[in-house]
Formats: sequence, C-alpha cells, structure tokens
Amino acid sequence: MKKRILWVIFAVLFYQSGLTFTIFVMTPEKFAGGWQWLWVGLFPILLPAFFIVNRYLGCATGQCHTGTCEIEGTKQSSNKEAPQFDRMPGM
Repeated sequence: MKKRILWVIFAVLFYQSGLTFTIFVMTPEKFAGGWQWLWVGLFPILLPAFFIVNRYLGCATGQCHTGTCEIEGTKQSSNKEAPQFDRMPGM
C-alpha cells in the first residue's frame, strides 16, 4: 500500500511538471512564470526518474507484487512454434 501511495504522489508531480513544461515550450505567452519555473526545472529530473520509479514502485516489469497482473491463458508452452489456424480470423 505504501508503494502505491508513493507512486501516486510521483505521478501527480510528474504530471504537473510535464504540463507546465509543455505550456512553457508550446505556448510561452500563456506561461506565467513565478512558481511555475519550479515545475519547469523539475521536469528534466522527473523524466528519467519516471522509468526508475515505475520499475520499483509500478508494475512495469509485468509482475505485480500482489499477483493480480497475470492473465490466465497467456502462458506459452515450451513449444516455440506459433499456433496454427485452419483459417484467417474473420473469414
């Protein structure tokens, strides 16, 4: 539960900094300055941190700590061949 809270906090910070940075780059006339410079300055730091945070706090590896990410019926057999179909799907 603690990891999810940290992930949500990071997601909010990342969203706000990305939004402010995009406004600064795309429409500088709407950029107000002031405290928004903090978000613009944080974005280059939070962008690479996004991948690190998702690796440790998110479910980016495909294996959640709760075990709920696994979808039944998707496990591949040891046979490396692709499944053979009698006809094309939709025909």
